[in-house]
Amino acid sequence: MAESRFLKGLLLANMMLLPFVSADVPVKNVFGSIQAGSGSFLLQKESVTGSRRASPIHWVFVTDCSAYMFNEGNLLLASAHAVQQEGAFTWIVYGCQRDDQRKALGMLAHPTANVWFSPEVNLTDPETGEQFEHFQASNRPVSVQAWYEATSPQEDAIAIIDPDMLFLRPVQFTSDPHNGPAGLHTGPWQTLSAAPKLGVGALYGQGCQSNRWTEEMMKQICGS
Repeated sequence: MAESRFLKGLLLANMMLLPFVSADVPVKNVFGSIQAGSGSFLLQKESVTGSRRASPIHWVFVTDCSAYMFNEGNLLLASAHAVQQEGAFTWIVYGCQRDDQRKALGMLAHPTANVWFSPEVNLTDPETGEQFEHFQASNRPVSVQAWYEATSPQEDAIAIIDPDMLFLRPVQFTSDPHNGPAGLHTGPWQTLSAAPKLGVGALYGQGCQSNRWTEEMMKQICGS
C-alpha cells in the first residue's frame, strides 16, 4: 500500500533546525547574506517544477497559500541557502485558488527549491467513510502523501520540517553523530541518519507516541 511505502525510511526532522549557533556561521551572517545584494532575497524562477538532481536528503515543508506563510517559507529557504545546506527542497502549498497566488510562489529565496501545489481534499475515514472537519495541521498529511505519490522522490531520506524554523548551520546525517558536550561545537550539526525501517526525529518532552503503539497498530500504520 502507498502509505506503507511512504512511512518506511521516513525521516521526521522537526528538530534538525538547530538552537545552537556555530561559531563558523554567526546568526548575523545568515541574515546579512539574506539582506545583501540587490536588496531582495527573492529569486524569480523560470519554473518551480523543473528537474532536480538526486541527493541524499529531500527537505519538505507544507504551508497554506497566505501572505504570512509566503514570508515564513521564504525565510526558511533563505536561511538554508545561506548556510549552504545540502539536499533538495520542496515547498508544498495547499489551498492556492487564485492565479496571482501561484504566480507569487514563482519567487523563492532559494535558487534550486521547488514549489508543489497540493490539491485540496476532503478528510475521510477510510474504514467508515465519515467526513472530518479540517483542523490547523490537517493539510500536512494529505499534502505530503499526495506529493510523494505524484513525484516519487529518489533521495535516500525525506525530512519533513516546520516552516517556522531557520537553519543556523548545516545539518549532516551520519550513523555515528558527534556534537560535543551539550552540542556546543563549531561546524555542521551531526544527526542520526534514517534507514529502511528506521525513522528518526525530534524528541519532545511528552515522549515518542509511536513507542506506545501495539504491534497490531504498528502493522496497520506501517504495513506488515
